[in-house]
Amino acid sequence: MRLWIVILCNIIVFLFLGKHACALSRPMSNIEAYKDSSICVVRGIVLKKYYSPYATYKFQVEEVIKQAHYLLPKSITIVDIQETESRSSEDFLGLEKKEKYVLFLQKTDNRFGSKRDIILRTQSGKEELQGTKQFFTLMTIRFRQSQIDSCILFLSKATSALERSAILDVMWETRTKKYIPSLFKVVNSTDPPQIRSWAITILGYLEDKQAALELIPLLDSQDNYIKRQTLVALGINRIDEAVPKIRSLIDAQIEDNLLSTAFESLTRIGSSSSEDVLVDNLLKGSSSRRISAIKSVWPAKWLVPFPLKIIQTLINILNDPDLAIRESAIKSLCYILQERIIKEKDGKYEISFGNSAPNLGYDPTADQEVRSKSIENWQQWLKRNEKLFDVH
Repeated sequence: MRLWIVILCNIIVFLFLGKHACALSRPMSNIEAYKDSSICVVRGIVLKKYYSPYATYKFQVEEVIKQAHYLLPKSITIVDIQETESRSSEDFLGLEKKEKYVLFLQKTDNRFGSKRDIILRTQSGKEELQGTKQFFTLMTIRFRQSQIDSCILFLSKATSALERSAILDVMWETRTKKYIPSLFKVVNSTDPPQIRSWAITILGYLEDKQAALELIPLLDSQDNYIKRQTLVALGINRIDEAVPKIRSLIDAQIEDNLLSTAFESLTRIGSSSSEDVLVDNLLKGSSSRRISAIKSVWPAKWLVPFPLKIIQTLINILNDPDLAIRESAIKSLCYILQERIIKEKDGKYEISFGNSAPNLGYDPTADQEVRSKSIENWQQWLKRNEKLFDVH
């Protein structure tokens, strides 16, 4: 009977806190904890657990890894409100008595809720503890050069992938080209693909063309994490030399998510050769493939000079026999152009930003004759404004 009362209480709490609980279902990252002054990170042991009416723990703090803006007592009460749909009612107690944990805590009144817990009984838990401590140590180094040197040193001495992942988090926050050799060591290591792709992402955002060129061979990787982040890095750095490889990847009938990333990368590269590949895929292939290409040209919004070939192709597609393709084309056109407002002042032209796109009366559901008239309006508008799109 008592068990059923406990179960009922937890169900009521879950329904009441459902929206909040779902928001907390993703564990808090080190970076999020560092930037939130209300979060303290501690290592300690669970002394007691009970229901009141939901999971409650007495926790003994043994070490403060990251201090919050308030003083933390040695003994605290933790209330577990992070139930998710994947847990059964008997699993609401996420922490175990007499076990040691690292907890990411947030205070509410005199009680605490945990945004993330790391059990220290396992080897992976011990490695995650080490990585977490290294992250907060590195982030609190005051002088930038000392911080950079320490990141490079810590990464070279890290003994586990989880440690390297935590140090990469710091390298992301403190990005510098001085990290490039160290990042390539991670990229070429035997670490899990998620960690290697994290290093690729950081390399991409350093915007070093030579480093980006060295990433091109990674498009031959068998792992989609590696391929996807390599495509992102190549696009950010506008590496035209990667276009033949990207075209081969697209022609290999890759999965949809990777395909859209490849199209986005080509759009960002913004060269004549990348536009040719994009235009070919905008016009040919299955409906789903063409729609993927149409939806993936959104980065064109920020390109200078403006990709006129892509815009002209999207305008021509407005008369495609396939309604779904027409609808995708008009949405992409409006999105790309909505903040590109061309203004003339004293004979000079400039691009400013607004919240409206050309509205030339196009209705994708109209008959072909009406659509053709609207397309003429679009083409005339493009011709009038064509010379303005090269404005820097």
